[in-house]
Amino acid sequence: MKTKIIVLLFVMMLPMLGIAQQKMIDVKISKEVRASMVQSKLKRSKIEQKFASGLSEVVAQYKFNGNTLQPKPGAPTIQSVGDNQPSLAQVDTKDRVHVYLHVTGKNNTVASLVKALKAKNIVVESSNELMKMVQVWVTPSQLNTAAALASIGYVDLVTSPTHSTGPVNSQGVSRMRSDVMQSLTGADGSGIKVGVMSDDCGSTENLVNPRVTNGELANGANAPVVLDDSWGGTRTHEGLAMMEIVQDVVPLAKLYYATAFTGLVNFANNVNALAAAGCRVITDDIIYFAEPVFEDGPLSTTIDNVCTANDVVYTSASTNFANNNTYYFTYNNLGGQTIAGNPGQNVENFDGAGDFQNQITVNNLQTVFVSLHWDDKYGASANDYDVYLVNSTNTAILASGNGF
Repeated sequence: MKTKIIVLLFVMMLPMLGIAQQKMIDVKISKEVRASMVQSKLKRSKIEQKFASGLSEVVAQYKFNGNTLQPKPGAPTIQSVGDNQPSLAQVDTKDRVHVYLHVTGKNNTVASLVKALKAKNIVVESSNELMKMVQVWVTPSQLNTAAALASIGYVDLVTSPTHSTGPVNSQGVSRMRSDVMQSLTGADGSGIKVGVMSDDCGSTENLVNPRVTNGELANGANAPVVLDDSWGGTRTHEGLAMMEIVQDVVPLAKLYYATAFTGLVNFANNVNALAAAGCRVITDDIIYFAEPVFEDGPLSTTIDNVCTANDVVYTSASTNFANNNTYYFTYNNLGGQTIAGNPGQNVENFDGAGDFQNQITVNNLQTVFVSLHWDDKYGASANDYDVYLVNSTNTAILASGNGF
């Protein structure tokens, strides 16, 4: 029997808090879905138990709207990719939701799942056998069809990553003293291909070619190659800035670009594509909160294998999230507590003295990311982990994550 572990976060909301004005899911729907999840996951059908909590809300909203996710006059709007709304769900104009399908079982393969999905007319966007994941765009009605397949153990939303660094002035050369190294050794990147990964590089906005013309990026045979710049959300052109910095450090290197923002599976496949193109150095500046922190997850494992097989040096921007409002603990159970009107819950005893609500203050229209991780084996824990974000009076659940 699984041990149920709940982490409760108490939110002190200032006026007009964005998260309270949830535009993605109708308030009545989100309350009903979240309350039912607190009461018992086991009350859901076997298929519904495979859905992450955020995905369950999207499905409920779909039914509430009359089997559509498209906005209606006066109704809560469903936001498309890149609209930067509070919900993490990515929804397109065809009523399709962007999801990961996680393959479970030693004898089940990604290839066999892809074949089964195609037989059910579900279009597969990308897949990766090593990661045991398939990435698809599906309508809510197709979700049940897909989740009913025995090889699928879990269905989760594809969510956008975040940058590990913000906009900065280029100091790559001075910080690394690469100009000194070049003068001493003559190392200038000649004959080296470097892969860069971020959100986008501005190729569809025609921002790359002018940089080649003005000398910020190499020209001629060393002109940059864009393999994938398909990120359809808010495009900050961070990848282009990275390319300019890398070119400053190694002026004669040939640069390749591929996005890392279109989901974990596409990210891994693009690492493979860069390596196949001959890149022996690959770098990114992003982080997916879905990746585990206590061990290598599917993405990290895939990157390790690609680097080993192709003799690739891989680097990533490092941000010290450990010092950024992190709470690390060994679970200390406090039973019999009430969460937003739901009694009898076992929760984390934060201070050892009965405090089961870890307070967070969120400013007006501010976005807060809450990421829960555990040191059980990734994808094979015998425990049941839930995290709830409640209001200051513990009377309403504002957000939840309980598909773990």
